Amino acid sequence: MHKCNKCGREFEGNFCPDCGTGSNRYKTCPDCGAQLSHDAKFCNECGYSVDGALAKSGGETTAAPHTHKGTDKLYVLARRAMGSKDYVKAENYYSQILLENPDDWEAAFYSVLAGAIVYSGKYPEGAFGKLDESLTPVYGLIKNAFPDKGQQCEKLYELVAGLDLFIQNYYSRTNAEGRHSSRGTTYIRNTLWTCGDNIAKTFGDGEEFNKIAVELWKRGVKEANGLLVYMRKCNTTNSYYYAQDGDFKTYVTKINRYNEKIKQKDPSYIPPPPIKSTKSGCYVATCVYGSYDCAEVWTLRRYRDDTLAATRRGRAFIRFYYALSPTVVKLFGKQKWFHKLFKKKLDKKVERLQKQGVASTPYKDKDWK
Repeated sequence: MHKCNKCGREFEGNFCPDCGTGSNRYKTCPDCGAQLSHDAKFCNECGYSVDGALAKSGGETTAAPHTHKGTDKLYVLARRAMGSKDYVKAENYYSQILLENPDDWEAAFYSVLAGAIVYSGKYPEGAFGKLDESLTPVYGLIKNAFPDKGQQCEKLYELVAGLDLFIQNYYSRTNAEGRHSSRGTTYIRNTLWTCGDNIAKTFGDGEEFNKIAVELWKRGVKEANGLLVYMRKCNTTNSYYYAQDGDFKTYVTKINRYNEKIKQKDPSYIPPPPIKSTKSGCYVATCVYGSYDCAEVWTLRRYRDDTLAATRRGRAFIRFYYALSPTVVKLFGKQKWFHKLFKKKLDKKVERLQKQGVASTPYKDKDWK
């Protein structure tokens, strides 16, 4: 049994059932309110000298709420942790501030940002979804906390800088691993576009707000175009499972939609040149020979454009081939039997065409449609 230092009631356990005061086996930090062991000299959460503080209060061990001074200390520790890239501690400190003030935009944003960076260590692409979903209420918190538009813009620029930190952290990780993640690029694009959308929706039509939103949309367009270039490259390096024409059209549609949104806010905006799909690629031949630009495929492309495309029946065959072959390559393109079977047939076809005078030099496709 323990005797409560505050109300005098005897009780078992760690806290008095009447007033919530901790037992003598425990004490609380008077600066941040964290529960500590009875012999602790310093608070594990905020570093406060607990013994010195308790001596000034006569050794009283009552639970203390977070004081303004304690929250200030948590801010110092949280910002210091962000600056030193100790994101685990930063998330912890900012989360404690949120418990005291759920409407604190800085704590709401940086607890999410630090947590997403930590989460990205195991699930790099999945961290973007976590970030986007959790950021939604932050824009409203900024608007409510700062009635002055100049201050609102200042905080929005700080938010964008935080997103840049997260994106840079993602690229550093993927580059170190020597990989290109088309899925991650998709999430970056979505994050930038979503942030711009939320700013436009929350803060309305103001010159500085439009400037921030438009810049985010432009960066999203640039990321999306970069992904289209990569997808088109995959179409010439035996990686069709990355880039089917349906996906290409979806991305182009989204890019065009945001180009229009940008032009509504900035009439002087000139969209980047459109990136076209390599729909005319020889799918099976490129898969077998490993490149769209090699001697064998150059020969076959000339045969397609100069011979097959010259007749109605030949054009119908080409369309049927392009409707079917991408799926076939996606399903079987990595199988050894697929390469063995079609390489033997294609080698004979290429040899026969070259004997007939079809060249094997570099070639640019013709528009036969």
